[in-house]
Amino acid sequence: MTAADDSGLEMTALRAFGEPMIARIDALTAKNVQLSARIASTEWERAKLVRERDQLRATQSSGRELLRLLIGRVRARIGLGGSEDVRGAVYGASVLPLPMSEALIRASARGIEIGSIVDVGASDGQWTAMCRHVFPDAHAVLLDVNMTHRPALERFCAANVNTSFSIAAVGPERRELWFERAADPFGGRVHTERGSPDWLPLPGTTIDYEIATRALPGPYLIKLDTHGYEVPILLGATKALEQAAVVVIECYAFRIADDSLLFHEMCAWMWERGFMAVDLCEPLNRPRDGCLWQVDVVFTPRTRPECATRSFA
Repeated sequence: MTAADDSGLEMTALRAFGEPMIARIDALTAKNVQLSARIASTEWERAKLVRERDQLRATQSSGRELLRLLIGRVRARIGLGGSEDVRGAVYGASVLPLPMSEALIRASARGIEIGSIVDVGASDGQWTAMCRHVFPDAHAVLLDVNMTHRPALERFCAANVNTSFSIAAVGPERRELWFERAADPFGGRVHTERGSPDWLPLPGTTIDYEIATRALPGPYLIKLDTHGYEVPILLGATKALEQAAVVVIECYAFRIADDSLLFHEMCAWMWERGFMAVDLCEPLNRPRDGCLWQVDVVFTPRTRPECATRSFA
C-alpha cells in the first residue's frame, strides 16, 4: 500500500468517526451560547435554563473527549504515524467549555457594575464585543501593539459608540518599548529593553494615561492578553487598579519568558495588591502532552462581600 493510500484511508476513517460527532458538538455549542444569552436577560427562568445548559455542556464535553479518543484509536489501528502522532491526536490543543462570557455573567449577577473596559491585547475587538453583551453601557478603550489589527479596530470603533483604540505598546511608563513579532498576528510580546535588532520600536503608553486622556469613567474592567508582560503593564495602572472592579489576566502554567510570572505567582502578586482570584475561564491544554498551558483568571477586589464569605452554600 502506498503512502497516498495510507493518507486516503486515514481521512476516510477519521471522517467516518469524527464528522457526525463534530456536527453534533457544533450544534450543542451553538445552543449553549444561545442559552447563556437567555440566562443573562431572563431572570425568571434562570434556574431551569442553567440546568439545561449544564446538561448540554456535559454532553458537549463528553463528545469532545470521545472524539479525541476515537481519532487516536483509528490512527493506531491503521498503523499511521508513530506514538507521538497518536498521542497528539488524542491530546489535541483543547479549550474546556468554561467560556469567559459566562464568568462575566456571574460577575454581573454578583452586582458588579462596569463603567469602562480597558482591553489590552485587543487584537480585532472580539473580546470587547463579547464583554459589552454583558455590560452594554460600558465605555471601552482597545489597546494593541500589532499594526495588523488597525483596520479591524477602526471598523469596530466606527460601528460602536463610546469606544476608541490605540496602536501602542502598553507598559509601566510612557517611553519607547520593543515589540517582538510572531508569525501569528495574535502572538508576539512587548519588552522593556531591546534584546534583538529584529524587535520593533513602538511608542509606549500606560493604562493610567489612556484612561486619564479619555476621561473614562469607573469602575474599570481591565483585561490583559499580553503573553508574559503583565507585571510591567500593571505597574503603569496603579490609579486604575484603585477603581478596578474586575481584572482578567491570561496566566500560564509554564514560564514562557524569563521575567514572566507563573499562574500561582500571578495570583500571589495580585493578592498582595488587594485582589483575589474568583473565577477561571477557557483553560487551554497544549497538544504535545495534554498539560495545562494557560487559563484566564478573573480577579476582583478582596473588599467585595463575596471574598469574605467562607462557606460553600
